[in-house]
Amino acid sequence: LKEDAVLKMFYQITHAVTFMHSLNPPLVHRDLKVENVLFKNKKFMLTDFGSVVEEQQFYNRKKGDCPIVDENIQKYTTMAYRAPEMINLYDYITIKIEHAHCNQIILSGNSTKIPYDKNNLVYKAVELYCKETGLKNLKIDIYIEKNIPIAAGLAGGSTDAAGTLWGLNYIFQRLDLYKLNELSAKLGSDLNVCLHGGCCLATSRGEVLEGLPTLDYELTLIKPKNLGISAKEAYSKFDTKKLISSKNYTDIIIQRIRSNSDIIQYTHNDLEDAVFDDYKELQDIKAVIPEAIMSGSGPTYFVLKNIKDSPFNADFEFINNLCFINTGIELIDLQ
Repeated sequence: LKEDAVLKMFYQITHAVTFMHSLNPPLVHRDLKVENVLFKNKKFMLTDFGSVVEEQQFYNRKKGDCPIVDENIQKYTTMAYRAPEMINLYDYITIKIEHAHCNQIILSGNSTKIPYDKNNLVYKAVELYCKETGLKNLKIDIYIEKNIPIAAGLAGGSTDAAGTLWGLNYIFQRLDLYKLNELSAKLGSDLNVCLHGGCCLATSRGEVLEGLPTLDYELTLIKPKNLGISAKEAYSKFDTKKLISSKNYTDIIIQRIRSNSDIIQYTHNDLEDAVFDDYKELQDIKAVIPEAIMSGSGPTYFVLKNIKDSPFNADFEFINNLCFINTGIELIDLQ
């Protein structure tokens, strides 16, 4: 057998335990030592969320230049670090399936700010799932109830797409977790995190995940209502301005999360530096709440505490009484 085939089989044997861990991290220890395989004198292991890496590379990642084995095994990429965490702010996806003469994808929803066509990541998720599984002659009708702010740096679109993949697979039971992760990575860098939920260390493009304990904080979100910043804009400006991170607190944040210690003074987002000077709205948020940190590519800011009353005018969306959760996608009863 080829090396990648061995590792894929290795994953498939153990993905059920990994999936249980993704639903409830405390059930399984962070490093699943039983999930090791020896192949050609190299020892491989699974991280918490199923990414296969060579063991020595996994433990050397703190050196800052850790090559991660990709799906073809021979190719490598350098790790980038993020520590995303799920919060109790939800979109709802309703999927209805009917027989048809050919595949039809129909999207609708409660928001006037998103497209309900091929430009929507949910549409692309349905196309990809049907192509991968060979599903045919179905009318797939999906209603998207948006509650997560749009173009806000909160992975709302990725959440909906991951929920769609999970929902379709719940209905049709065609793919294992390994394949769902693979499809998620094809659609975007945030989908794997949204698929599994909880708190995790996201590396490579964001598809290589390691589970972490859930943060015990309340939080508040502030977003300028009339401002949206795409990920493309934020990353392009970061590159154009040739910014270099001056605050790499990843290791200490991970250590403090694992020891249940406070992380507030170490929170930082490099992308904030890329867009901050271009938008007065961001400067206004920071002037009122200096400890606020931009989420993702922005323009939403978060504060790791609950602020009861908004100090901002009607031009800002203010969402309080939030907390972190250890789940991602959940099935709910519509009755």
